[in-house]
Amino acid sequence: YILAMKCMSMRLAESKDEEDIIFLIKNLKLSKKEDVFDIIEKYYPRKHIPPKPQYAIEEFFERLSLK
Repeated sequence: YILAMKCMSMRLAESKDEEDIIFLIKNLKLSKKEDVFDIIEKYYPRKHIPPKPQYAIEEFFERLSLK
């Protein structure tokens, strides 16, 4: 639930959201961006996920080679 909330409320660069999300992805041992979206969709409909978290999650997996 915390991962879903962090993704949905992602703030600008001055927050710790990005760091927290990456920490949660690693500690939950999520290996694909789809795994993150599956968790978010347990609490929020896909159509309500703003573009910012969608792009950020994709970038996290590309940048950190978490694919």
